[in-house]
This record gives sequence, C-alpha cells and structure tokens, in this order.
Amino acid sequence: MKLSARARYAARILLELARNAPKNEPLSASTLSYQTGVSVQFVEQILKPLKQKGLTMSVRGAAGGHKLAKPASDISLGEVVRIMEDGIQLTVCCGEKANSCPRKSGCLTRKAWLHVSRTLEQELDAISIERLLHEDAICLNDNDPPAKAKRSAARAIPAVQSAPKRVPAKTGLRKVKGLARAAR
Repeated sequence: MKLSARARYAARILLELARNAPKNEPLSASTLSYQTGVSVQFVEQILKPLKQKGLTMSVRGAAGGHKLAKPASDISLGEVVRIMEDGIQLTVCCGEKANSCPRKSGCLTRKAWLHVSRTLEQELDAISIERLLHEDAICLNDNDPPAKAKRSAARAIPAVQSAPKRVPAKTGLRKVKGLARAAR
C-alpha cells in the first residue's frame, strides 16, 4: 500500500497543529503551509475532510486559523489514513468493494491480504499524533534495515575486497604502475 500525498501531508499538518496546541492559538493555512512545505491550496483541501470528521476546527477572524478539535492523543494515524484514503486495505477485495471481485470465493491469497490489511490497520491505530510528537523510537532509521534483513543480507553478499588506496598526485608514474600491478 502506498499512501497518497494527502494522507502523508494530513499527518504532517496534524503534527504541526499538535505542536502548537499548548499555545491554544490557531494556525493560519499560510503558516501551516510554511511549516509543512505543503502549498496553501493543498493545506486547505486537506483540512476540509479533517474538519468534517472532527479532528480539526477553524477559528474565524483576523487571528483565526485552525486548531485540533480533540487531544492529539485521541487522533491515530489509522484514523487519518481512513479519512484521507477512504479506508485501509491493500487490495479491493479487502475493503467495502470486496463483492466486486469475481475471484473472491476461490482466491487463495485473499486471506493473506485480509490478515496483512488488518495488521496494518492495528499498527496505524496504535500510533497517535501525540506519540509521534514525543517518541523517537517509533520508526527505525531509514538507513538501518531490521536485524533480520541485516543477517540475511550478510549471508547473501560475499565479502568484497577493498579498493586500492589512492596514490598522492606527487608520486611518480612508476609507483602508480607498481600499485596497479600489485592490485591484480
């Protein structure tokens, strides 16, 4: 499942509103745009369904803008994805349109997709906006694959010999040729 920009940006916008919540001041769409790197028009498009579902509220007036309508601890990533993506499912047969799949009754992989979709939904529901603000340990470092992947990669990739050392520019041509022969 690839999340749309709308879902990812919605989470980003909600995080900014949560970060600003202790001040109890609304943030304008232009401020949210600047802080999240999302265009003002897109911020406004994203805020509409979030407001309709009760996650955000707007304040009118010169000092108006947008605020969280409920505590950040009560807003999960699962809720955000369901609002912005019309549900959390890996395939059509896992969602509300399951009956439109002609292979539903005899599909051998449907149970696996349903299981993975439910697991994904549970994991997203377990992560609140509040938790994202205050916990660094939710996600692995992007450059740090899980331990299991490291072990299998270590077994699969043979050891690579290190490249020959660079020769300083002041060294004569004979030394360079000698290093090339030694590297063979």
